[in-house]
Amino acid sequence: MGIFDDLTKKAGDLVDSVKDEAKKLKDEVVTKAEELKDKAVDKGQELKEGANSKTQEMKEAAEKKAQEVKEAAEKKAQEIKEGAEGKAAELKDKVVGGADDLLNKFKK
Repeated sequence: MGIFDDLTKKAGDLVDSVKDEAKKLKDEVVTKAEELKDKAVDKGQELKEGANSKTQEMKEAAEKKAQEVKEAAEKKAQEIKEGAEGKAAELKDKVVGGADDLLNKFKK
């Protein structure tokens, strides 16, 4: 039975060797997966921060543009108001002047 015992021992050693090698490979895969997960999480966070930053920039630019448009509209409205007031004063003067002319004609 000596040969059989040697073969059994060698088979057991081979099984142990295969188990050890399988464990090493599994550990390497788990380690690599954890590294990839960490990289993905970091990249995700980086992208999120970049998106938040870009969103804030766009919001600030939109607010600035809205303020500029508001100020331009207010300025234009003031110009139109002043122009209308001037025209109204001119028309008033013409009406008053025309009325005075008519009164003077009737007085003669």
